[in-house]
Amino acid sequence: MIKPLFAQGLFLCTINAPRISLLYLRNLMTNRMKRLYTLFCVILFIITASAQNLIKCDDGSSYWILKDKGKMFALHLRGDIAQANIPQLLNIEETGLHYNILNKSEYLKKGGGGSDAAVLTRFIQGEEKFLCEKMKPEYELKKLPSGKNCLLWHHDWFGADEATEQQVHITIILNDAIVWLSAPKFVGQDRTKIESFLLETIATLRSIKDTKGLCGK
Repeated sequence: MIKPLFAQGLFLCTINAPRISLLYLRNLMTNRMKRLYTLFCVILFIITASAQNLIKCDDGSSYWILKDKGKMFALHLRGDIAQANIPQLLNIEETGLHYNILNKSEYLKKGGGGSDAAVLTRFIQGEEKFLCEKMKPEYELKKLPSGKNCLLWHHDWFGADEATEQQVHITIILNDAIVWLSAPKFVGQDRTKIESFLLETIATLRSIKDTKGLCGK
């Protein structure tokens, strides 16, 4: 059964704690709690290159290791990175980045097409059903330079954090997994720049068996 990330309009994939976005948690907090949250995040973001799922290379770039249920992927990133001890979340330059990995099999159906475009279309249709009208997504299928299809989409965001206007997402299929990157758009930010960043970032995604020698490839 498909478990949409935004079930009932919440930034939540399942009730499993590791998949709960900090963006969602932040919107539940009182002002006093938000101040404590900010202090907490400052402490968390001190943990950077030593974290197991972030590999720093000599050329200044980094590999972010994405893991879930035996699957492992690597994203090649450039820029200043601050990472929390929550492996699904980091901050690169001025952009917060969150990932989820889903099973492609959950979006296959008997008699339905199995192409990337068909699966991504079913994926977004499933999310659309669970997003309230105010957060109805706008989406577009894109082709990466490699020829791979990906889904670029965004929707308005309504919550306690008034600085967050929208959530911007990119979703792609690799092997038997659906990899999903999300970033918040804050007031005054240009969404097209966030979209360009997500497109460039997802284009570096690759499946890996281990992390040895990544920086030399």
